[in-house]
Amino acid sequence: MEFTFSKEQELIQRMAREVAEKSIVPLAVQIDEENRVPAELIAELGELDFFGIPFAEEYGGADGGYDQYVLALEQLARGSSGVAMIISAHTLALGAIDTFGTEEQKKKFMPLPCKGQEIASFAFTEPGTGSDPKQITTTAKKDGDDYILNGTKRFISNADYEGPIVIFANESESGRVTAFLVEKFCEGYSVSEPWSKVGMHGGSLVDVYLKDVRIPKENILGEIGQGYPILLYGISFGKVGVSACALGGVLACYEEALNYAKEKMHRDKPIAKFQTIQLRIA
Repeated sequence: MEFTFSKEQELIQRMAREVAEKSIVPLAVQIDEENRVPAELIAELGELDFFGIPFAEEYGGADGGYDQYVLALEQLARGSSGVAMIISAHTLALGAIDTFGTEEQKKKFMPLPCKGQEIASFAFTEPGTGSDPKQITTTAKKDGDDYILNGTKRFISNADYEGPIVIFANESESGRVTAFLVEKFCEGYSVSEPWSKVGMHGGSLVDVYLKDVRIPKENILGEIGQGYPILLYGISFGKVGVSACALGGVLACYEEALNYAKEKMHRDKPIAKFQTIQLRIA
């Protein structure tokens, strides 16, 4: 197996590292304290296509594939895990639309998010369940050519940004969990204050409240009853993004420790000269 990076992979990795150092690191303390990523930074990342790396150009993406996506995400996470979390959760949701959506849905819901002008969300978790479809209480009641959604979702990333959100609900006629595409902040959509987290500050988690949210039947993602397979897809690709974020954070910690070892003096020499420290760093 060949592990050498292509020129394109090296380019996206280097570009992401430069953006992290020049644009994210100077704001990292502010992001951590305010638990919010400045809109100007999100706009900059959007202009550089970081919100649409793995998706086709015809839908607004950069056509870079998931290999370039994880390379970029890892570097961005070195500057701020919260910034990387936003892109990771966003890409998870867009990936579900890209994989299970119709051509019309892709053209409607993907172009603006791929440019960072909107941010996508993926909403399965509820106050009483994490990933068990049998415990879902959110409902989608058929009303003519529309569906009316009611329920609460918990710990949903990016749900306080404008853009599409994939909502999982029990479809009334089949009684099976189905995925629906909803425009955030439509009539009947509201969110809680962001949850306070231990880490990944800047990447917001909120509860979503659906009160008689009306959407057309054309907004069903995939097929009726296909909600659980779509969730499994989301979990799989979500782990790819989360792992890249975690690795970026670990590498940032390593670099900080290495720099400290080179600067901290003991007995007139840097502690990096001591074998005990060298073994820990190695």
